[in-house]
Amino acid sequence: MKQQIVKDEAYTLSMSKPGTVVKVLSIMGGRMLRQRLLNLGIVPGVNLKCIRGGGGYPMVLEVQNSRVVLGAGMSVHVFVRVINE
Repeated sequence: MKQQIVKDEAYTLSMSKPGTVVKVLSIMGGRMLRQRLLNLGIVPGVNLKCIRGGGGYPMVLEVQNSRVVLGAGMSVHVFVRVINE
């Protein structure tokens, strides 16, 4: 059964669909993971636009007018909330 994403509810970035804009709420992971995401500009409070991927595949994200690729394993540690669909 597929989970439905509800606006204003937190979920993992890996569940985001292309075209969705989300706000990063928190990152659950170790120091190395948090540092890697910081280097990509993915920090709590920043808005991300999902361009491609998700659902177990690497994701192409727009972060502060730049595009980055985030592996599927990393995206499950980033908790977000939908801004718009």
